[in-house]
Amino acid sequence: MVEVGSELVKSGSSQDPPQGQVTRRSSHRLDEEVLVDAQPPMGFTRALIITTACTLAMVMSGASISIALPDIGVDLGISQSELQWLISSYALTSGCFLLLFGRLADLFGRKKVFLAGTVWSLAWSLGSGFAPNSIALNVMRALHGMGSAATVPSAIGILAHEFPPSRSRSITFATFSAGAPLGGAIGFVIGGVMTEYTSVAWRGVFYVSAGVAGLTMLAAALAIHKDEPSTEKDRRVDWVGAVLSTTALVLLTFSLAQSSSVKDGWRTPYIPAVLVVSVLLLVCFVSWEYYLETRTTHPPLMRLGLWTRANGRFAAVQLIVFFDWACFTTWLFFVTLYYQEYKGISPVGTTVRVLPMAVSGLLCNLVVALVVGRISGTALIAFGCFFTALASLLFALIVPSASYWAFGFPAAAVVVFGADFMFATGSLFVAKIALPHEQSLAGGIFNTVNQLGTAFGLAIASVVSDTVHRRALRESGDELGSLLRGYRAAFWTCFGFGTVALVLTVIFLRGIGIVGHQGGEGHGNDNNGSNRTTSRSGHHARLYTRFGSQGVNLWNLHSQLIGNKVQAGGDQESQQFLLSDASGGKDKLLKAQYFKQPLDHFDKSVNSTFGQRYWVNKEYYEPGGPVFVLDGGETSGEDRLPFLQTGILAILANATKGLGIVLEHRYYGESIPVADFSTDSMRWLTNAQALQDSANFIANVKIEGLDYNVTAPGTKWIYYGGSYAGARAAHMRVLYPHLVHGAIASSAVTHAAIDYWEYADAVRRTADPVCIGHLTTAIQAIDDLLSTRVLAKSLKSWFELGELESDQDFVSVLMSPIGYVQGQNWDSAVGSDEWSRFCAALGSGGADSTLGWCFGTRDDSKFRLTDLGQEWRAWTWQVCTEWGYFMGAPPNQAYPTIVSRRLTLDYTSAICRQAFPPGEHISVPDWPNVTAVNALGDYGLSADRLAFIDGDEDPWLPATPHSPHAPERADTVLRPFKLIRTGVHHHDENGVEPHSEEPAHIQAIHRQEIEFVKAWLKGTTD
Repeated sequence: MVEVGSELVKSGSSQDPPQGQVTRRSSHRLDEEVLVDAQPPMGFTRALIITTACTLAMVMSGASISIALPDIGVDLGISQSELQWLISSYALTSGCFLLLFGRLADLFGRKKVFLAGTVWSLAWSLGSGFAPNSIALNVMRALHGMGSAATVPSAIGILAHEFPPSRSRSITFATFSAGAPLGGAIGFVIGGVMTEYTSVAWRGVFYVSAGVAGLTMLAAALAIHKDEPSTEKDRRVDWVGAVLSTTALVLLTFSLAQSSSVKDGWRTPYIPAVLVVSVLLLVCFVSWEYYLETRTTHPPLMRLGLWTRANGRFAAVQLIVFFDWACFTTWLFFVTLYYQEYKGISPVGTTVRVLPMAVSGLLCNLVVALVVGRISGTALIAFGCFFTALASLLFALIVPSASYWAFGFPAAAVVVFGADFMFATGSLFVAKIALPHEQSLAGGIFNTVNQLGTAFGLAIASVVSDTVHRRALRESGDELGSLLRGYRAAFWTCFGFGTVALVLTVIFLRGIGIVGHQGGEGHGNDNNGSNRTTSRSGHHARLYTRFGSQGVNLWNLHSQLIGNKVQAGGDQESQQFLLSDASGGKDKLLKAQYFKQPLDHFDKSVNSTFGQRYWVNKEYYEPGGPVFVLDGGETSGEDRLPFLQTGILAILANATKGLGIVLEHRYYGESIPVADFSTDSMRWLTNAQALQDSANFIANVKIEGLDYNVTAPGTKWIYYGGSYAGARAAHMRVLYPHLVHGAIASSAVTHAAIDYWEYADAVRRTADPVCIGHLTTAIQAIDDLLSTRVLAKSLKSWFELGELESDQDFVSVLMSPIGYVQGQNWDSAVGSDEWSRFCAALGSGGADSTLGWCFGTRDDSKFRLTDLGQEWRAWTWQVCTEWGYFMGAPPNQAYPTIVSRRLTLDYTSAICRQAFPPGEHISVPDWPNVTAVNALGDYGLSADRLAFIDGDEDPWLPATPHSPHAPERADTVLRPFKLIRTGVHHHDENGVEPHSEEPAHIQAIHRQEIEFVKAWLKGTTD
C-alpha cells in the first residue's frame, strides 16, 4: 500500500452528517487511505495472465484445427465444401451466445461465468477427440463454442474492471490481444505435430485443447479476484431478447454456412427460407429491445443506444471488426488448404509456413502497447486493415512456382496486422465508451461481431471458391488447376473484405483520437468541464487581483463559486440553512445529509469513500410520489437551495406531491474527497465517476426521517440540471434509464468543443446591435493599434497597463464583459446587470467604468496554489481534461468578431498548462478529450421522457441540441423540445412566490414542464 502524502485525509464514514459542528473541509470525506500504486497489484497481474490465457486457448483451438482440416476430412469422409463447418459451427454458437453471457457476466459475476465457460469448454473439447463421425464432431464443436461465448466477454469485463482508463489499461488490452498470436503459434505447432507424428493424429489436437482449458480453469479459480456486486440494481434478464437474438444469429449463420455445403447452394429451398426467417427474427429482436428500453423499466439484453455512442462510431467499429475478421480467418482457412491440398505440403510444413504470422502478431501487440497512447486509433486500425488486405492480394496473385519468400512469407508476416491492431485498439475504444455495468456486454458485442465475421467470411468465400472451382473443372477438366482458380477466387473475396474494412475505417473512424493512455494511473482522459458559469456582480475584482489577466477566464468559469452563497440566516458551520416559508408561516430548516460514495467506482483497489452532501425538502411529499433531484453541477450545492423553496424543484414537487432533493457534485462545496487540488488529487474528478455517483445515490439512498423507500426503480425519479448539470441530466437519462424515469436538461451543453469561439459569436448575433456595434469598432481599433509598438505602449498606458508586455493579456481584458451575458436573468435578485452596465459605458464614452475591468499582468505562481480554497481549480480541471470550451476569436479571419483576434486557442488554453503541471499519476492531456462527452450523444442526444429547455439568447445555445448544427426534432410530450423566447441561461430553473409575479413566458414554461412531467408519471405520452 502506498499513501499519497497529504493528498487524502482519513475520516469517519456515515451517511448521516457528523456529530457536532462541521467546518469546511472537515472530516466527513474519507474513511481509508487510497491505494495508488503505479502498477496494479499482483492479483491484477495474475488476472491478466489468466484472462489472456482464454484468448490463447480459443485461438489455439481454431489454429490447430485449421492445420488438421485435411486429415480430419480424409478420416471422417468430409468433403472440402463441408470442412468449413468445423470452423463455422464453433463460430456460430460462440457468436450467438456472446450477448447473453456478456449480460449474465455483468449481472451475476464475471469470475463465475468465466469459470463455468472454461469447464464447459474442457468437456466438449475432450468429447470432440472421441467423435465417431462428422455430425458428432460438428455438434461438439458447436457446444465448445458456447464455452468461448462465456469466457471471452467475462475476461474483457474482468480486465476493464480491474484496470481503469490508464497506461496500464492500454498495456493490458494489448497483452490480452497478444494471446491470439501466441495461441495461433502454439495451435499451428500442435496441429502439425499431433497430426503428423502421433498415433492419435488429429484427435490429439482436441485433447491438448481440453488440457489447456483445464489449466486455465484451475488458475482462474485461484487467481482472479472474487466478484464484486453488480452496480446495476435491476438484475432481471431479458430472456425474450436472448431467445430472439440467439435464434436469429444461429439461423443467419447456418444459412450462410450451409449454402456452400449443399450441392445446389442458394437454390436449395430451405436455405433462403432460413435466411428470411433469421432476418425477421433480427427485426423482432431490435423492436423488442427498443420497446424495453423506451417503454418499460425492464433492462434490455442490449441497449440500442450503445450502438450510437461516439456519434455512431461504436457501430462503425463493429462493422470494421466484422469485415476485418472475415478477411483474416478466411485467409487462414484457405491458406491451409492451398498448402496441403494444392501444394501437397505436410501439416508440419504448413505450420512452418504460416508461423511468421504468430511472431509478427506478438510484435504487433507490443507495438500497440507502446503507441496506442500516442497515435490516433484511426491510424492504427487503418494500418492493420491495409496489410491484412495486402496479404489476401498476394495470395490472389500467387504464382505457385515462385519462391515462398516472394508471396508466402510476406503474406504470413503481415496478415495478422489487421486482426491484432483492430482487436487491441477496438477493445480499448469499446471499453472506453461503455459504462461499468456494460463492460462484459460491450465485449460480448465486439466478439459476437468477430465470430459472425468469421462465419460470414468462410461461408461467402467457400461459395465463391466452390462455384469457381466447379465451373473451371467443367471447362478444363484439370482438377489441380481448377482447385487453384477456386482458391484464388477465395483470396480475392478476402481482399474485398479487407478493403471494405479499410474504407470504413477511413470514412467513419475519423476523429476518434487517441484511445489509449501515455502514462499515469487514474482516468486521465475521462474528465469533464466547461468554460462557463452564471455570472454574479461584485466579485470579479478578487479574481483579477489574484490571477492577473487570466482571471477573466476564471471569472467566466467560476463566478458562482465565489458569490451568491446562501445568506438566509443559517449557520454555515453546522451545515443547516433556513429558508423562509412562502406561506408566511415559520421558517423551515434544511439539514445537510451525507451519502457514502466510493472515491473510485471503477478501481476497487481504491477503497476510500467520501460524504456526498445533499438536502431534502419533504414539504409536498406524499408516499409513492416521484422524486425530483437537482444536480448541483459545477458549484456548491448551497447555491441551488433556493430552487427547493420557490424554483423548479418546488414547482414540480408541489404539482405532483413529490420529494425535492439537491445533490452536490463531487469536488464542489463540501463534497470534496481530497486534501488539496493538486494535479494528482484531481484524477477522480471525471464525468464517468460523477455520473456513477448519481446512479449509486438514486439506487441506494435512505432519506433521514423518511420511512418510505424512495430508491429506483420502485420510485420514479426525475433528474433536473442546468448548463453543465443539464448535460449530466441528459446523460443520466440515456445511460441509466432503469433508474432515471425522466430528465429535464436545461441549457444542456451536450456538445463539447475544444474551441468554443461561438460563445462570443452568439452574443454578437443576439445582443443589442448598438452595443455590439460599439464593441466591434473598439476591438478592431485596439487590434490595429497593437500592431504598432509605439501605439501599443500608449494604448496600454492609457489603461494604466503600460508595463504589461503581453498583447494577449491586454486584449483578454475586453473579453471579460462578454462572460456576463449568460448571467442575465428575468429575476433581478438572481441575475447580473454587468453586461448592460458595460454596454452603457461604451455608449456614453466614459472611461471610468471601463477602467474597472482592467488588472495587472499574469503571475504564473498564483496558478500553482493547490489548497482547497482554490475552488476555481475543480472546474478548470474539467475544462482542461474533457469539455474544452476555450473562448477566443473565430478561426476564420474573415468572420466578424467582437473579441480580439489575438485571443488564440493556444492562449485561452494556456491556463491548463499553468495550473496543472504533470503529476506522479496523471497529466492533463494536450487537449481536452471532447470525444468522451460527445460519444454520449452530442447534438443528437435524445430519449423518451427527456426534455430539452433552452433560451434563444443563450450564448451556450450553439452547444445544445437547439444549435443550428443539431438535427431538427419535434416538440412532443414524450420528448419535449422547448425554446424560451428572450431566454438566456437555464431561465426555467428559477421561480418566485407567488408564481403569478413571474414574467408570462416563465409562467408558460413552468406550466408546460408540469404538464409533460405529469404525463410522464401517468404514462399517457403515447
